[in-house]
Amino acid sequence: VYTFLADGSFRLDVAGKPVNITEGTCLPRFGGEMQLPGNLEGVQWYGLGPGESYVDSKTAQRIGYYKAGVDALMTNYTFPQDNGNRSEVRRVAFHDIHGAGLIAVPDTPFNFSAHRYSQEALTIAKHPYELEVSENIYVHMDAAMSGIGSGSCGPQTADKYLVKPVPMKFGIRFRT
Repeated sequence: VYTFLADGSFRLDVAGKPVNITEGTCLPRFGGEMQLPGNLEGVQWYGLGPGESYVDSKTAQRIGYYKAGVDALMTNYTFPQDNGNRSEVRRVAFHDIHGAGLIAVPDTPFNFSAHRYSQEALTIAKHPYELEVSENIYVHMDAAMSGIGSGSCGPQTADKYLVKPVPMKFGIRFRT
């Protein structure tokens, strides 16, 4: 539900209820994706940083105010995959070189990531050089995100770090 406010800002309230879910299923994330113009490449956030963090891998990060370009948010893994998440975020802003842009303030701390690549591109590519840069910036804002675990070299993600398919909701206020 979008609610447009008198001051020019708007709220986005999202609610979801899982249906036809197989027992034992977990969700990778609960949130949304939006595209921003490619010139909004400056990012400022108040939350965990400066590096990527997930619910199960965040002890090296600290709550603070951080600034970076979109390209610096990406963790360039040998095998392209979802990456660069910032967690426990209370505010994030995307802006151009003049400081104009969009600010998002969630009702409760959330996760965000921003890339010049779509999720489809990250899924299809087998090597970083196969990624095609988009003219837009893909932003994910998630109320919940499953942990990443260490299944490639250790145990799978612990059950307490998985997003269970239960009814969920969240809200974000956007302003320019």
